[in-house]
Amino acid sequence: SGELMLRLAESSAPVTLEALDQLERGVAGFERQYPAGVVLAPKIPREAGQLDFRQGVRRIDCQLRALQLWPKGSAVLQRSGQPPLRCLLLLGKRWGGEEEFGAAEELSTGVVRVVEGRPVVCCGDGWLELLRVQPDGRRAMDGRSFVNGTAWLDGSRFGVSQQKS
Repeated sequence: SGELMLRLAESSAPVTLEALDQLERGVAGFERQYPAGVVLAPKIPREAGQLDFRQGVRRIDCQLRALQLWPKGSAVLQRSGQPPLRCLLLLGKRWGGEEEFGAAEELSTGVVRVVEGRPVVCCGDGWLELLRVQPDGRRAMDGRSFVNGTAWLDGSRFGVSQQKS
């Protein structure tokens, strides 16, 4: 995640300087890396960011955090009488107010409800509160700002994002 990258960047500077100093003095030690221990990670495709709200809240939350830098979680907001709005969903957390709308199984996944000015989305096994959202062409904002700036949000539905070419 982004936090880990920043922590590693801070701690790597002194180690890098020490290694450069050892190379300059000719005392650096080298270890052979054995091919059997090499594992190549494939590039993460853009499609990995498409959110499927049929999945459980925990899985979606993990997907959002894992893909913070690239490609970010995305979905298309379908609103009655409005054009589809592609959104990057940057941060969320489990919302525990199921009793307000009933169990997630009773509603269609992807349905958005507004609770006390906060957006929550129906997932496969519960509700996800959207903490940080970036609608297409706009800056990232907290969930309350998203509610305040998005017409006809309550009752709308998130679906799979159509990627730009």
